[in-house]
Amino acid sequence: MKLCMALASALVLAGSLGAQPVVITRLPQPSSLTGNGLVEGTVINEITHVPVRKAQVTLGSANAPPAVTDATGRFAFRNLGPGTYWLQAAHPLFPQPAHVTQSRPLSVTLGQDEQKHDLVIALAPGATVSGSVSDEDGKPLAGCSVQALGFQLGQPDRKLSAWNSATSDSRGRYRISGLPSGRYYLMVQCQQTLPAPHPLIHTGPDVDLPQQRYALEFYPSPPEASGAGRFTLAAGSDLRDIDFQVRTIATVTVRGRFGGDLEALRHNTWVQLVPRDLLIGSILQYGCMVDTRRNTFRIEAVPPGRYTLIAVAQDEARAYQAKIPIDIGPKLLFRWNWPSFQDPALPARSNSKAISRKYSKMPRSA
Repeated sequence: MKLCMALASALVLAGSLGAQPVVITRLPQPSSLTGNGLVEGTVINEITHVPVRKAQVTLGSANAPPAVTDATGRFAFRNLGPGTYWLQAAHPLFPQPAHVTQSRPLSVTLGQDEQKHDLVIALAPGATVSGSVSDEDGKPLAGCSVQALGFQLGQPDRKLSAWNSATSDSRGRYRISGLPSGRYYLMVQCQQTLPAPHPLIHTGPDVDLPQQRYALEFYPSPPEASGAGRFTLAAGSDLRDIDFQVRTIATVTVRGRFGGDLEALRHNTWVQLVPRDLLIGSILQYGCMVDTRRNTFRIEAVPPGRYTLIAVAQDEARAYQAKIPIDIGPKLLFRWNWPSFQDPALPARSNSKAISRKYSKMPRSA
């Protein structure tokens, strides 16, 4: 039995940012990497002007190791030769704004044995969002992931990325820090599964005990391609009391059997159920368990929705794939055939074995 990714997973935290015109100017290179030149200064908070400790400062054009600021925000580079250098500072709690592709480095030109003091590099502080997660009865929920979602700008298709996230603690509290200024949605995802009410049933290969899970919830509203409904965070802002109360929903188990060229199952096979909503599908997938001995797969605790079921296998020589749309309703039970799992480079075989899929129906409560 091979275990694929457990359930839902977030994509990359920081997506590609919008392209902006950049003017590149050739700077005169230092004539020597050694000398008596000096560059020193302070890194401060752009909003409060408080010194920033443990910021990493890079001196370009010198091949010098980065400097780390002390408790007073001070940094220094010594033994520099004449020439033009650039300075750039970074800190995890002072991220780049979402609409900026790169920060503007500070340019410094030194003469022979020249020393420059009291340079100042200002960093924009990140924003913070905090709140709580609870169930329908107001009971705190621990272990839920709360993600700040933003659009990947400059891409042909509007896609969401998780810029940062936090996990709710034993009191259901969460706190997301270090967010660049910009516009966001919040999404909470609790992966716990719960037993669902049901009459006496006999379990078997095709029948499971019914389960529930917590539905995805968004703030302030579900994502839209237009970006409507997003909230705005300014640099250094602290947005509090963003509370989620999540509801339970019925789920199903999706089962299937591979057909077609079963040689593909020997080559790194994986199966995913991806929402057909392009925005949600870019940040959420449901993984599976694949049994290569029985040529079957199984995806548990899938909530109602519109999905695409994707099977992929590949080695160094070829790739195999199969996909089909699946609609899951809370009261539906279907079994039908779908296209074969085959090498897309080969012609389709009209008489190949089909892959069947099964839904585990949620029995009604007694």
